[in-house]
Amino acid sequence: MKLIRLNITDRTQTINGEIHADLGDFVIAALAAEPETIEEMVLASERFIEPHNDRSLFHGFHRGENLEPCDAGVLVIDLAARVVAVDSSYSSPSAEGQVLMQIEFSEDQIAIPYQLSDDWMFVR
Repeated sequence: MKLIRLNITDRTQTINGEIHADLGDFVIAALAAEPETIEEMVLASERFIEPHNDRSLFHGFHRGENLEPCDAGVLVIDLAARVVAVDSSYSSPSAEGQVLMQIEFSEDQIAIPYQLSDDWMFVR
C-alpha cells in the first residue's frame, strides 16, 4: 500500500498522520473550499472523501508535525500561510486539476475539476 505522511497546520495547531497516497489529491482538491482551520479542513475533505464508520479521514492523526516521509512521500499543508509542500513519488498535485470520483452503484468514475485561488503556493 502506498502511504504518504500528511501534515496539516492552521494558526494554532498541527496534526499529522498517514493516508493512502491517492487521498492526498483529494485533500488538495478540498482546499478549494478555502478552509482556515483544521476543523474546516475536515468538513471540506468530506466533500470528496466519505467518512468511514462516522470517522473523518483525519481520525487517529497525531498532534504536532512529523516530516518523515512514508513510502510514497510527504505532504504538508499550511492553511494559514496557504502553502502546500509536497515530495511524493505517487503524484504531483497543483493548484488546478481534477480528481476521479466513483459514481455510487456503478463501476464508472467521473472527473471532478478543482481550482485553488491564486493565494496558494506549491513547493516541491
